[in-house]
Amino acid sequence: MSTQVTAPIHPIKVEGEGPNEIAQGNEAFTWVERNVPAAVLALLNNYTDPSKNISGKSYPIVNATMLYAKLAAMTAEVLGVEVTFTSVLPMGVLPMDEMVGRVPKLYPILLDTLVPTQYAAHAEYSGFYTATPVPNPDLVALGVQFGTIEEFLDMEVKPRLVTSLPTTVKNVAGTLP
Repeated sequence: MSTQVTAPIHPIKVEGEGPNEIAQGNEAFTWVERNVPAAVLALLNNYTDPSKNISGKSYPIVNATMLYAKLAAMTAEVLGVEVTFTSVLPMGVLPMDEMVGRVPKLYPILLDTLVPTQYAAHAEYSGFYTATPVPNPDLVALGVQFGTIEEFLDMEVKPRLVTSLPTTVKNVAGTLP
């Protein structure tokens, strides 16, 4: 008998798909504790140099873009346990369903206003992070060394969980009674 560890993850599930089959674009990820300070420091150290042309630009601090299913597979590999990814079910509450892209089925009038294959709440930012190669070449040129998701899982997640993990870890976005 295995114990299950649950954590909220909110992907998009398109009607008619299996519980672990999702149709969505890649989500952007970063190791905040490592990447954000390194990027900010590089920008602050170089902003007065006109040859760097830093002013007026956006600098997405993204070290990986991937589907949640891939993140689950990477987590399983690093932790050495089975990780199951399950997408969220509709809750019937518009603001919550908007966040997880379930609005078109529940609220057909909004079908044309939302992108059904991405988080509706993130739709206005769609393309912002995907328009920049990963890692951001402008930040790399300034000397920023991005940590990887694998390093994050190995250095931050594994030490905290590996002694208490059951043989199965299940990421569940939500369930209905």
